Amino acid sequence: MARKLTTLDVLTSALNEQDCINELYSRIKKSLEFNGDLKWRLIICDNGSSDGTWNEIQTLSSMDSRVIGVRMSRTFDLDSALTCGLDMSTAEDSRNAKCLIN
Repeated sequence: MARKLTTLDVLTSALNEQDCINELYSRIKKSLEFNGDLKWRLIICDNGSSDGTWNEIQTLSSMDSRVIGVRMSRTFDLDSALTCGLDMSTAEDSRNAKCLIN
């Protein structure tokens, strides 16, 4: 019998995405809120953006505590940004995902 998922962390990297971060958030929220028992978070790693991406992430985070923003000190490769986000993850199966990346 499959175990029911109770926590989920959605992870993404963003580089100069100020015009799409809000749409991404809206779509993820709409997709995940159908299950009232699921506790979820959206972890967004700003990977050295030079536009207003970080400001958009901060605005979302102030409106919804499930949005976690991580600001990278510069632009890194995608693997590094995702590893940073995985380090922030507290979802129940995050350790298994870390093993797949490493």
